[in-house]
Amino acid sequence: MAKVSEKGSPLFVLLIILLSVALVIVITVPQKIWDTEKLEKTQAEYNMNSIYQAEKFYHRLTKKYTTDTDVLLNTLAQDSTLKMAEKLVHYTNELRKLLNDYLTLPYVKNLLTISQNINRISEDLTTNKRYFKMVEEILSESEQLNLSLQVFHNDIKLPNYVATVATLDSIYQLRRDLSDYNLQTAAMQLSQMTSKANSHLSDVEINDFETQWKELTVRISAFVKKVNNSKIVNFTSTSDRIKDFNNAVNNALNNISLLNKENNVAQAKEIQGKIDEAYQTFLKDFIVTNRTAQYRLAEQDSQVLYITKDNFFSPINGDPYVIMIDKDSSDVKVESPVLLKELQEKVQPIAQQASGFSFLSPFGAYADTLAKIHKKALDIKKKIRRNIAITIKNKEINESFGKYRESIEYDAYKNLMLFIDVANNSQSFSDIVDASEGGRNAVSIFKQLYGESLFNNLDSIHAKIKADLEEYNDILAKVRRLPRGVENFEKDIADLDSINAAIKAAGSATDAKMLEDIQKQLEEAISFAKNGITIPVYYIFEKSIKNFGYVYKNTRSWEEKKEK
Repeated sequence: MAKVSEKGSPLFVLLIILLSVALVIVITVPQKIWDTEKLEKTQAEYNMNSIYQAEKFYHRLTKKYTTDTDVLLNTLAQDSTLKMAEKLVHYTNELRKLLNDYLTLPYVKNLLTISQNINRISEDLTTNKRYFKMVEEILSESEQLNLSLQVFHNDIKLPNYVATVATLDSIYQLRRDLSDYNLQTAAMQLSQMTSKANSHLSDVEINDFETQWKELTVRISAFVKKVNNSKIVNFTSTSDRIKDFNNAVNNALNNISLLNKENNVAQAKEIQGKIDEAYQTFLKDFIVTNRTAQYRLAEQDSQVLYITKDNFFSPINGDPYVIMIDKDSSDVKVESPVLLKELQEKVQPIAQQASGFSFLSPFGAYADTLAKIHKKALDIKKKIRRNIAITIKNKEINESFGKYRESIEYDAYKNLMLFIDVANNSQSFSDIVDASEGGRNAVSIFKQLYGESLFNNLDSIHAKIKADLEEYNDILAKVRRLPRGVENFEKDIADLDSINAAIKAAGSATDAKMLEDIQKQLEEAISFAKNGITIPVYYIFEKSIKNFGYVYKNTRSWEEKKEK
């Protein structure tokens, strides 16, 4: 038995190794595929939005759009507006860094911490006075403490401290509100304020301050205990806040005692020198720095500024993005090319089949005939003026003609014709999908119309149109002398009768079968467009390929889907 075990052992180890490798592959490879799909989607959406924003920027410059990538990129490269925006952001961040460098110097930072927390203690003592009134002794002590805190605003006893922290507070405010300032003005103020702070920084009376503070911090701690032991604690948490502020001042003083103050003062002067240099640079670049500080480029400007030729090609299949300019040049559509060719190959044969339907011609002919009749009626109205009956009848026939144009049957005809046109000519994936959905719905209507001979609605509309035209003939017959060229509508009625009969006769068995087949084919094409395809990866895994949509009229299609 031992020998059998020895022989089987290597095979068993090999099997374990193979299974372990397979397990690793099963865990890691799908995740890698998903990460790739996500990255490609993100890149594709970024590319389309970048191209769209570039086109919009180009339009602002030239009052037109372009499908020529080289022209677009060259125009953007030569424009100074984006470069100025980029430089403004660079200058703003440079100044903000100098601000941060100065305010985070340990000596500066701790002095500011002391000042801010003393102010917070004073503010809490003032704003919570209504609660302190519950206990007379606590109210009195709060007022005495507040009075004692004013010594730290007294420029007679602590002139350098007061001057320094007042200026540091202004610098702190400038950092907070930097984007509200003209950049050049902000740099000038910062230069002046750091110069003023540095002139007092080395002479701050920190020892005198500590002497004044030692007694006061003990009184503040005692006051906190009194509040916590009173009923006031049930109404406000001010005691906890004051305690934290008091501790913050003591910690900052302790930090200062450990510092090399001379070294910190030297660093502060060095940073001030850099701020002065930045200000001089800003003065020379007046056109840029005379604008409001800006931390980052707007998303649109960033995308336009950093767009390259690579952004014009899909990361999925390497095909160029489709750029389509509206006929009136009012906007441009940027769309993914992924699966476009495959979708076209599916719908074009369907469109060719659909174009052979025998009912399409009479449906169109009926509408065209109505348009001719309408024009004829308008001409009659012009030639026979001041005839109220004709004026009224023109309005009536226009309304009855509108019933046909608004009918579900004519709408289906238009949708099917649109599908045929778009399938054969459009380069827009989304337009083809929309037209295919309209075509599918149209086919469904025609299938029901001819399959069940449901012509009641069309017959009713046709009867009303015919009746209106016959009444129009009666009105014309009563006119004593018709102007030259005016004819009644007898021939037009006969034409409409003939076309209406052709519409109804078009429902042959062949058409009905073709309608059913085409509806199925369109369903498949729509499903393909929405679900995409999968391609094999390493033989046993699959990667999903989809069309990622478009950007048009300032709308990103993928965001529209999320909202729905």
